[in-house]
Amino acid sequence: MKILTIIILIYLPTTIVANFFSTQFIQKNDNGKMKVSDNAWLLAAIGLPMTVATIVVWALWVYFTTVPLPIEQDQISTPLQHQNSFRSFLPWKVGISFHAGDLPHQSNFRKILSWRKATQPLHLDLEQGAVNSQGGASEPQSPNTPAVSLDFKKTVKAMLERVIDTMKTSTDDIPVLLVGGGAVLAPNELAGASRVVKPQWSGVANAIGAATARVSGIIDTIESTEAKSAADVMKDISARAIARAVDNGAKEETVEVVEMDHVPLQYIASKSSFIIKAIGDFDFSRTSFGDGAVEAGSIAEDDMTEFAKQPREGSSENQKALDSPDVDIANYKPTHGLRYSGNWWRWISLWTYARLREIMRNGGVVRVISPDDLKDDDLVACGGGKGSPTVSIEKLPGDEMMQSQKELYKYMNTKPAAVSALEIGGGNGLQGMILGASTNMNIPTVDGDWMGRAYPVAWQTTLDVFETKPVFLPSTIFHDPSYRELMVEKAFRAALSQMGSHVACAKGPVSGRNTKNWVVEHTISLSWRIGRAMALSRQSNQTDTVAESIISEVGGDAVTKILFKGKILGVQRTLRMGHVYGEVIIEGGVDGKEKLKIPFKNENILAVKEDVNGSETVLALVPDLICVIDTQNGEAIGTPEYRYGLLVTVLGIVASEKWTSTARGLDIGGLKGFGMDDIEYKSLGTFQKPKSVIDEYSAGDA
Repeated sequence: MKILTIIILIYLPTTIVANFFSTQFIQKNDNGKMKVSDNAWLLAAIGLPMTVATIVVWALWVYFTTVPLPIEQDQISTPLQHQNSFRSFLPWKVGISFHAGDLPHQSNFRKILSWRKATQPLHLDLEQGAVNSQGGASEPQSPNTPAVSLDFKKTVKAMLERVIDTMKTSTDDIPVLLVGGGAVLAPNELAGASRVVKPQWSGVANAIGAATARVSGIIDTIESTEAKSAADVMKDISARAIARAVDNGAKEETVEVVEMDHVPLQYIASKSSFIIKAIGDFDFSRTSFGDGAVEAGSIAEDDMTEFAKQPREGSSENQKALDSPDVDIANYKPTHGLRYSGNWWRWISLWTYARLREIMRNGGVVRVISPDDLKDDDLVACGGGKGSPTVSIEKLPGDEMMQSQKELYKYMNTKPAAVSALEIGGGNGLQGMILGASTNMNIPTVDGDWMGRAYPVAWQTTLDVFETKPVFLPSTIFHDPSYRELMVEKAFRAALSQMGSHVACAKGPVSGRNTKNWVVEHTISLSWRIGRAMALSRQSNQTDTVAESIISEVGGDAVTKILFKGKILGVQRTLRMGHVYGEVIIEGGVDGKEKLKIPFKNENILAVKEDVNGSETVLALVPDLICVIDTQNGEAIGTPEYRYGLLVTVLGIVASEKWTSTARGLDIGGLKGFGMDDIEYKSLGTFQKPKSVIDEYSAGDA
């Protein structure tokens, strides 16, 4: 159709002109014969140029309708009006005016040709940036119109303000520094920003950053600590990391060690994994820059598509499953019965949290009851994992927890009425609810545990504090009436250290009467409240006060205190008999030069502050809980997760009176239980029994 239009546009005027001049150029004589006109030379001189000019004009018209020329729609100063006449095809009749120096764009003329077919009036609305037609579709808006530009600026402003609001850690406005090529597009005022700064040359900040990038050297190795101490080995590896950074192009005088990680191997004696990272400034004097040309066959020239990282099947769904649903945390109320929202239990343990969450997502029901709801003759089960927490992180459990319970109650030929967690800290904190879920033992979980925290050995429980009867041991070991849980632990520990330092354990059942008297009450409720405080802090972007939020939930300054804030400077670990022994050193304090030392045996034992003069002060010790949390989000950091460079806050929480009210409780749960008795216990404050979630929300439902 387009070709036919071109032929017609050229053929018609040419034919008309040719016919006119042919009648004037050739005439008949008196005899009726054709002869050349006497004025033929004049007609030829006039007619031929006119014919050529006509053809050229129409050829140019066709050219402008088919060949693109540089002009944008915003260069049109008046609207195009459709005219129901053939004259509207002429460019000087369509209502277009051009600025000086502008050339029309081929799309504008194409629109003129297409508008002839329209049944409704059309016009180009420059204020809206779109061609509108009554009953017809609109074409895309031009990005250069004022309205579109305004919408773009509003969108950029809203996106930046959303990012600022997300990253803020308090409600106060913060200064915003904008760099990079996109900084010029950002507004000079943003909600949530005390000021917006765009430094000079900010547009090339990324290029400068790339040009001034530092060079690293990393050593990841396994070394023996049999002949050398871990500290000496780390010094040697640090020197190797520095040398590697220099070999990679760093200036030797600028290289420093920035990361150090030491983890004892669980299955090989006197072997540890060391990861040391050193970085330094790039040494440009050692580099000769070429012309940047890429040689044939080089990696830079090859197609890298085959090396592109492909997403794992179902990865998007898996990530979506990990994301917590949107919940109005401040107004959330658990169902009386009681079914908790599991999203706030991850403060206890991440992997058991994930397992419990999947049980609930697949239809499993978890019931939590108050210890007061137990009957005196009820049997309360208990179980959990024993061994090294570092192994538990590497080696996720199978079904050994449930299997141990099945074997025990198969032997006893009975079924418990409820189940309790062995300890509320670490991986065992949620085991009571996992065991009691409807998909497993299908019994309620008691809101409490036998430690009120986490301890490294099974005899450090309130069961051993209050139980007066001897513990039975198989006669092949030799039974003595004076044997207590300590002897069971020694036999158990020797066995599990030969079994990979991780086993499942089913403790003997406890009567409902003794449970009500001996259990540390409402620790599940307390953990739930702490998790909710953390989630609320993140949702409201107030993570800089997450420690204070936790203190408020635990009971206030009388119960919980901030002992120290700083950065982990170093950590040492060693594995013995299924326990991880070590010490973490945190640098910080008021002037940034103080240090806090926390020795641990699976769990933190005491916190000792060292000032700039080297004098030491004990800030807290067991049975009070010494809790290390991530300063940025409030997540608990267990001893296996201590890493160089982590910013942490150390909290001290007063122990339950079940531990501190008797001398035996302090002997078992205090320093003496860890083989030390040279420091007298002094409580951090006054214990306050945690408020039961069941009591709070059931009272509200009544």
